[in-house]
Amino acid sequence: MLPDASEIEGPNIVATDGGFLVSGALNLSQIREHIGFQAKATDDYQTLAGLVMSLLGRLPVIGGKLNWQEWTMTIVEVEERRVTRVLVKKE
Repeated sequence: MLPDASEIEGPNIVATDGGFLVSGALNLSQIREHIGFQAKATDDYQTLAGLVMSLLGRLPVIGGKLNWQEWTMTIVEVEERRVTRVLVKKE
């Protein structure tokens, strides 16, 4: 039996040099618990990808950067117009 896609993708949050590589599908409350990123879910979005898309206001591109409070988010991976992985760093 083949593993499902979530098993192939690896951990949802990976510590990197000075930041965290985070799955876009991860709920904001889970991210807050793990790394202290304080964004809260709204009626418009509940996940990191949703927050990024809301702030971006356009189609995501790899390498796109956003600032939210003291954090910088860099889009690392996009699949079919969905943000699938984001590098989150505290400035």
